[in-house]
Amino acid sequence: MKTILGDMLLMAPPDNNLTDLPSPEQLKGKILVKGKKLKRVDDGLAHNGPSNAEAADVSDEDEAAEMEDESVKNHVSSKSESSKLKLAKELSDLVVYCKSVHFRSFEYAKEHQTFSEMSSLTEGKASKLANESGTQFIVHNTKQIGRA
Repeated sequence: MKTILGDMLLMAPPDNNLTDLPSPEQLKGKILVKGKKLKRVDDGLAHNGPSNAEAADVSDEDEAAEMEDESVKNHVSSKSESSKLKLAKELSDLVVYCKSVHFRSFEYAKEHQTFSEMSSLTEGKASKLANESGTQFIVHNTKQIGRA
């Protein structure tokens, strides 16, 4: 991906800002990778340093945790718990601002999630949240990237 996408691929935070999301202007023309991150001892945003891990296991449950489709959840939960996928360190290192996490609530996100974590919502759930908690929805999306 690095070879093909080159400078268009965001591989590190612009201006080494590790506390807030960059402006849309700073991300203009950039491709952000969304996915899981390998856990590290120094588990902050700066994950581009050296690591002993070349690959690690990510469960199907981790991958499907944020999905709203009940049929997908049921399929994943019916698999054995030992079912794991390999996550390459190189791919994990490309995840800068879009670490996949499950959306629980606006309150949970505010208390426990960082600006570099994002949740994917179905269009129906996003619409419901916007209608029921419009102000919280807006505040959440000023602090974190969301996808519907």
